[in-house]
Amino acid sequence: MKKTLFALILSSLAFSATAAPYVQADLGYSNIEIDTGEGYNWDDSSFAQRISVGYGFERFRVAADYTNFGKMKLSERAGNTYADLSVKFKSIGLSAFYDFKSDGAIAFGPANEFIPYVGLRLSSNDGKVSASGYSPYYGSEKISLSESSTGIGGMIGGQYFMTENFGVNVGVEYNRLFSDVNQYGAKVGVRYSF
Repeated sequence: MKKTLFALILSSLAFSATAAPYVQADLGYSNIEIDTGEGYNWDDSSFAQRISVGYGFERFRVAADYTNFGKMKLSERAGNTYADLSVKFKSIGLSAFYDFKSDGAIAFGPANEFIPYVGLRLSSNDGKVSASGYSPYYGSEKISLSESSTGIGGMIGGQYFMTENFGVNVGVEYNRLFSDVNQYGAKVGVRYSF
């Protein structure tokens, strides 16, 4: 019993020595496409931001993130009649990554090495629709709606480490935010491992 306990403690110490917490911030391009169900898709691009807090284990990483996918806008004008529509998407996600390292013995990157990765993301998404309009016949109208959904996504990219702790991230992603809403994006950012 004592030998088994000692072996478990020793293995957990070895495991924790190869793991490291990290923070990462990414900015980039986001394109959101909504299937209207009326024979056409509405899509728009915006500026997206993501902040992540994670933990690296040799070649694997897990991270929790908050992502603002941006806002879509649509305006229609015809004489004295107008309609303005905006849709915002935000998300809280949990991601798992596999890093294609040449040496899997450390949780962060060796200096001066580019490390490709693939990732899978599960998320809780929030969409908010705001609409306002005016017509001489009906007057002014304002509507605001919110909806939440669970989504899934995938990421591929790479990180270049300038030092053992500091790296630059580039990547592309796809997220299915709602059953009728898809997001495609490209991001760049920085990562710091502790």
